[in-house]
Amino acid sequence: MKPDTKLRRKFFGFLIALLILTFFIPNVMSGALKDSITKTTSTILCEFYSAFMSIATGIALLVFIIAGIKWTGSENDPGARKSAKDAMIHALIGLIIVIIAYYVVKQAGLSMLCLST
Repeated sequence: MKPDTKLRRKFFGFLIALLILTFFIPNVMSGALKDSITKTTSTILCEFYSAFMSIATGIALLVFIIAGIKWTGSENDPGARKSAKDAMIHALIGLIIVIIAYYVVKQAGLSMLCLST
């Protein structure tokens, strides 16, 4: 088995465990334990969501800055200028998608993802 396959299995196993904790276990349990598990999973989802948004925004901005430097240094090379321009456009589109995704999730009313605070 390739190392890549093992990593995928671990990742999908983690996702399945998270889904089980989020949807199935709280429905079977009652009382304080149910509230504790629900709060724990919502905190985990909140942290993942926040980390993903931060990383995606940081990468888009970094690509945009590097492409701007590349464009400035391209001088008379039209191929390098076009490549840098395309990278800037793609980074901008990615940043817009991240921002729209944030507001879509926020408007969906998913308090589970800590967006109401």
